[in-house]
Amino acid sequence: LAVALDAESAIHRCSLQPYLLERSRVVVHGPGERSYHVFYQMLAGVTAPAERAALGLKSDASEYAYLRPSASGPSVSSAADGASAAEARGEAAAEWAETEAKLAAIGLGAQLAAAVRRTLAAVLTLGQVWFSDPERRGSLCSPPSSPTSGAS
Repeated sequence: LAVALDAESAIHRCSLQPYLLERSRVVVHGPGERSYHVFYQMLAGVTAPAERAALGLKSDASEYAYLRPSASGPSVSSAADGASAAEARGEAAAEWAETEAKLAAIGLGAQLAAAVRRTLAAVLTLGQVWFSDPERRGSLCSPPSSPTSGAS
């Protein structure tokens, strides 16, 4: 959904554009690529300790399997264009604030905005689950033995 606002923050026009969430881009990304930016923005932008704890957010993107660089490609820093990690985190936090402001501008209430945050956090949390035997239909799950290991 693309929403254009006028000078008084009233909706001027809207257009719906098909956009497919590529599952492959969430779980694995190619050399030199990152996952969806909204994950990095949320990690940087949600700063209240109580909210971070409620969402189960870790302190760094590299602590999430879905946000680590792929094993097949070079390491991708969260800092872009030579910016320091702190500058990149500050930029991501500002982008998160902008995202939340835009959601509020189109009428997304506090409860729905919280649901968006919970959903994003849930996707990152599900990425921490590793299936030890993908051929069986049981619930054989285990954490990875190291931050860089995958399913066995």
